[in-house]
Amino acid sequence: MGSRAFSMSRVSSSAAICFVVIALGFVGCREASHLTTGDMPPATSNVLASNQFDDIPVPNGFVLETEPVRSLSFTGSYIYQTPEYREGRLLYTGSAEPAKILDFYRSQMVLPVNGWKNVADGATAEGGHLEFEKTGSRSKLQVFQSGKSTYVLIEVSKAHEG
Repeated sequence: MGSRAFSMSRVSSSAAICFVVIALGFVGCREASHLTTGDMPPATSNVLASNQFDDIPVPNGFVLETEPVRSLSFTGSYIYQTPEYREGRLLYTGSAEPAKILDFYRSQMVLPVNGWKNVADGATAEGGHLEFEKTGSRSKLQVFQSGKSTYVLIEVSKAHEG
């Protein structure tokens, strides 16, 4: 009976350990279920995230804002894309001069790998805006400074019909 009691206590200990491990696993899953893309490290220009357009370059050092920016009344970046349609609004933050960022987009968007055509260009002392089109899509870019940061707001939508 002594060995049987030893076996029962060992089984009870093993069962208790399994229960604790399973319970912790459920707690971990419950805790992870609230994670959003805002909890992930921000994407940078050299790493394409699932929430970026592959044909719109991002200047080095600029970071995607995934959360609302209250000082700019910005509600957050989003992207919606299917084979037939795409739209999105992406805000990037960095520290380069707005004129240099506008020059970056003027030269990079029209490269064959990106395939955009510049259809509107406006610059001011504080920044400016650019518009590009390609088959079925329109991209509007606004570059501006606020405080010590430079922002690039990219909006992509269906191109205007003729």
